[in-house]
Amino acid sequence: MSDRELARVQRRRQWPTILTQVAQRMAQERFVAASITGDAFVTPALRVPQLLRSLRHWQGLPYLLGRAVGLGVRPERLTGQLEPLSHG
Repeated sequence: MSDRELARVQRRRQWPTILTQVAQRMAQERFVAASITGDAFVTPALRVPQLLRSLRHWQGLPYLLGRAVGLGVRPERLTGQLEPLSHG
């Protein structure tokens, strides 16, 4: 892969990566830190948006949220033939 192609991939992936990492950081700060310390006052009260409150009884929601946090905003897939690595 040329440097030009790598730069193009980096530009395409930059914003999805930033959005994914911000969401992961928010989840860490709001949920995980409070559960680890056992302190409910670590973060301010979380107000869940109306759309999520409406969907809370839908069984697929936890799966989709977990997938979005784990895989990110724009998951990538390899396509085409893979070339062997050249050493040196």
